[in-house]
Amino acid sequence: MPLVQAVPSWAPNNASPTHLTTISPTQPTSVLLVRAIFWNPGSSRTVFSNGTGTWTLLYDSLSYDGIPVAYFICLNPGGGTTQITADNNGTNSHLTVDVLEVSNIDTAVAPLIPANHNAQSLVTAWTSSSITLVAPSTFVIGFTAVGANVATSVQGAGFTPVSAAGYSPVGNNINTAEGDVSFVEYGTFGPATLAATGTFSGAVNTYSFVIGLQELAANDGTYQLTSDLYF
Repeated sequence: MPLVQAVPSWAPNNASPTHLTTISPTQPTSVLLVRAIFWNPGSSRTVFSNGTGTWTLLYDSLSYDGIPVAYFICLNPGGGTTQITADNNGTNSHLTVDVLEVSNIDTAVAPLIPANHNAQSLVTAWTSSSITLVAPSTFVIGFTAVGANVATSVQGAGFTPVSAAGYSPVGNNINTAEGDVSFVEYGTFGPATLAATGTFSGAVNTYSFVIGLQELAANDGTYQLTSDLYF
């Protein structure tokens, strides 16, 4: 499975305009993903790190639908400990952050993302907008966010909730200082039109998104022999 590790973190309200998360990439073809929720968003939101890779903004939902969530990706961040900073451009906020390390990804292929977040009001079943997968194997990460910890989420069909220290219950990154919840799930899928889905134990307002990363093609073990004959 391409997911190598996941690190949840959060900061309480008005603590700082920046928030540091530390992760140690270990795979030679790692990709780092960050989903950061800036509940009191500044005029811009960025992510940077001390690693060798370059961070790219995948989607900032505040610019499109007014939801203070942003997604960033870093290709080939290098080995060793990487310190990742989410920066709210001088505005103190409480932040909820998920950092995922993913391996075996074809970095020459652009990530698949939907055109927008899917915001739903007072629902028990959430769904993201859809993406269209065309490769035999695409690693798909689904996210949802809830502004109040009134319920926790369970993964949708075909997905697995992130299981790592700090995700309790599994998949749920709960900012215990402020009460909001970030939920993360993942799976590998073949060609399809696909949305991330899940369910809550109570009716909540949710903000959901999905990212698809094409996996590297497996070596099929066959070889072609060629020869040149000279007379």
